[in-house]
Amino acid sequence: MKTLQAFRFALDPSPRVERALASHVGARRFAFNWGLALVKARLNARARGETVAVPWTLPALRRE
Repeated sequence: MKTLQAFRFALDPSPRVERALASHVGARRFAFNWGLALVKARLNARARGETVAVPWTLPALRRE
């Protein structure tokens, strides 16, 4: 029988580290929204009958 155990940690960052964390989260959100918009636009173009490549993988999105 396999037992799984989880741990929960609380962060107590300094104000400087807190600003850096917020900056990283903002950048991640920007990149996610950009990739989502790109894929949706390419899928809509495909639905209109255009021949476009849809970047499905992380390496393909990075090349874009």
